[in-house]
Amino acid sequence: MFRCAKKSNSIDRRVGLFFHGNGDDLGKCEPYCTWLAESLGMDIVAIDYPGYGHSTGELNEQSVFETALLAYRYCRDHMGAKNLVLIGKSLGTGPAVYLTSHQMIKDNKIVTGCVLISPFASGFRCLKTINTYLPESNKRFWDMQVMPSYEVIKTAEVPVKILHGINDTVIPVENAYMLHKHIPLAYRYDPTLFPFCGHNDIESKNKVKFLADILSFLNEIELEQD
Repeated sequence: MFRCAKKSNSIDRRVGLFFHGNGDDLGKCEPYCTWLAESLGMDIVAIDYPGYGHSTGELNEQSVFETALLAYRYCRDHMGAKNLVLIGKSLGTGPAVYLTSHQMIKDNKIVTGCVLISPFASGFRCLKTINTYLPESNKRFWDMQVMPSYEVIKTAEVPVKILHGINDTVIPVENAYMLHKHIPLAYRYDPTLFPFCGHNDIESKNKVKFLADILSFLNEIELEQD
């Protein structure tokens, strides 16, 4: 776990809890998190999942979710965060979505928003070739086998913003459409879709819009809370 502190020590500061993608670890994503912290004017806390980087333990869906909860408790108890934003990218959108619907998050009410970058609707929906040929009637069974985010997010009580590249071939943009459709209406914000962008180039090709839309979302939900 590391922390990029780029704002004042005010207890009201905005803190981002970042969950990285499958091909990353803390070492690889530290520059990205530092950039987010500086650009968005917040502290960023990032973690590794079991088996990633120097982290030990067995990697599975449950261990990823347990690690996400530990990171949340760190932000709440050790940092005293009162304005916590969940930020997930690719694989990291799974634990971010999980937290949006967790009873502890609903009870504590310190999570004020969730940003999902290139999210999947379920682990199965990332497999574009299989999805193309498998009958729709069989897909729900497979959806439920690995991180069924579209099902979990139905009970979210946190404003959610989705950003996705239209030409994403790793996690097809249809995942964003499906996930967005299942967010409760009160917490569903218009997604930002990036033409001519794939899975890992949204930020490099559309840096200004990427940051501006996240900041606009964060400022909007902050105004609604006042």
